[in-house]
Amino acid sequence: MEHSLPHFGFGLWIVWRNVEALGGTATAENVPDVGLKITLRVPLAE
Repeated sequence: MEHSLPHFGFGLWIVWRNVEALGGTATAENVPDVGLKITLRVPLAE
């Protein structure tokens, strides 16, 4: 089965969806010998 999105798990998918709805981005990457790094960026409120 081929997926167009990386596998973050269901909980991280919910975070990703909500951050995107706010106009931001969510990324996750594997950092060797450290673990998972998650970066959330959301725009400042006006």
